[in-house]
Amino acid sequence: MNGISDDLLMKHPRFIGKVEDLLAFEELRQTPMHSSARGEALMRWQVYNTEARLVRERDSGPALKGDCVFLPRRVDLRNADIGLCCLGRVNLRAARLDGVDLQGSMFKAADFKGASLRMAKLAHCRFLDADLREVDLRGADLEGACLDGARLEKALFDASTILAGASFQKAHLAGAALTGADFRGVDLRLANLVGADLRGTRMSGARVYGCSAWDLQLDEAPDRVSELQANLSIDPGGAELPAVDSLEMAQFISLLLTNPRLRTMLDTVTSRGVLLLGRFTPERKTVLDAARKRLRELGLYPILFDFAPPENRDTRETIKTLAGLCEFVLADVTDASSVPLELEALVTDFVIPFIIVKADGRGDFAMLDTLYHRARDRLSPRHTYLDSNHLVANLESLANWAHQKAEALNALKHQVESEQLLPGGRGNA
Repeated sequence: MNGISDDLLMKHPRFIGKVEDLLAFEELRQTPMHSSARGEALMRWQVYNTEARLVRERDSGPALKGDCVFLPRRVDLRNADIGLCCLGRVNLRAARLDGVDLQGSMFKAADFKGASLRMAKLAHCRFLDADLREVDLRGADLEGACLDGARLEKALFDASTILAGASFQKAHLAGAALTGADFRGVDLRLANLVGADLRGTRMSGARVYGCSAWDLQLDEAPDRVSELQANLSIDPGGAELPAVDSLEMAQFISLLLTNPRLRTMLDTVTSRGVLLLGRFTPERKTVLDAARKRLRELGLYPILFDFAPPENRDTRETIKTLAGLCEFVLADVTDASSVPLELEALVTDFVIPFIIVKADGRGDFAMLDTLYHRARDRLSPRHTYLDSNHLVANLESLANWAHQKAEALNALKHQVESEQLLPGGRGNA
């Protein structure tokens, strides 16, 4: 080993990677920032870190561009004690950086896609807008690190990743594996967590205003989720209060508190919502599922109440809450059991259309006639159907009837009755 390599290794006593990779990286790191030398060094590093592999040989003539693929070299800097450096836009794609010491360094818009940073020392590093997709950060020390705007899709974290004081504002963590990681108190404002695996992830006290939290993988037990996600801050400025106990609730409450267009959004929902009532036996559920699918195709938002009600609400209260978000109700009264009680509560409290359907030749319930006497202006005729296909084929016309009926009922709501003086009033002896 030559003298230069020996001197270099003395500065990196833990180094177990490739000496030629470390030499090339040190040459880049030591160039002056904001200089033409730095720009030229970045270009040389880009060439060094790219390998051309021949995928098609020619019988004669030189190889052409299409005959090769260009792949990352996968430079090996494992356990290098590099320390503070500033390398914006550097290409470290697929690099082996396990155990490397880069504390306090700046890597704005750098490319780390597919790199391994297991057990790396990255405290107070700044990865602003960096590409960290598919990066392995298990066991890495990211205390106080700034990853604002970074792309971390499908990145790997675990319980040994240190994240105290880290910031992920506007970071993209879609599909990231955060299982068991400790995000307590971490700044996740405006981050994208769509599809992330949060099973066992501790997040209490994290700042989550504006997070996108769809299709999360969570622990099955609701109590466990509430424990892991306690006191999530939904304040835009990151203050501790207001706070909620789940990411999904954070999205909903933030919408209620801060969205000035909430009334417009509610109007949109209530003009397309449809509550489906019926029995949930296997036979009857098949019909309701087919109706729900067809209503979606018609651009409506069907709600099928086939889940347990909240602990602090009974079934009737939950049904009323859902009906308040709907333009009309579709009730399948075939062999009805709980439907009579539900319909009675809704007809009493809501001036909305009710479409009544029933399987041909099957029973309904005795009090249905009473409901027609009380609210005939809101109930459709009793429509009978032969099977689910027959019902589905007629849903568009039934929905059109409900739309027209809803418009008529809304017009009556806004109609103001004139005043009339009783006989024997002013001007009479």
